[in-house]
Amino acid sequence: LEALQSGCLVIGSTAGGIPEIIADGRTGLLFDCGCAESLSKRLKWALENSEECARIAQSGKEWVESELSDSKVLHSVIRAYEMTKERAMGQNPLQRSRWRSS
Repeated sequence: LEALQSGCLVIGSTAGGIPEIIADGRTGLLFDCGCAESLSKRLKWALENSEECARIAQSGKEWVESELSDSKVLHSVIRAYEMTKERAMGQNPLQRSRWRSS
């Protein structure tokens, strides 16, 4: 994320959650996990296409700034807190009077 935010071209593997952050060809480049040939092709392409790489890097920077801004992250954290609180309140034994025997 820091590399994206700084405007660097990011090349990442298809492992784990990386593809959720890097949109191949739009905000960075992806290569097949564990495949040196795939990585080599991406690096070669990057070296041969500097203008396109600059555009992709700028797009990645803009994505981080818009999707991971302080206010958006704060809003997500507050919403997660509220949802957790609502669930906890719903599981409160005092709130489950319908389950009690008379």
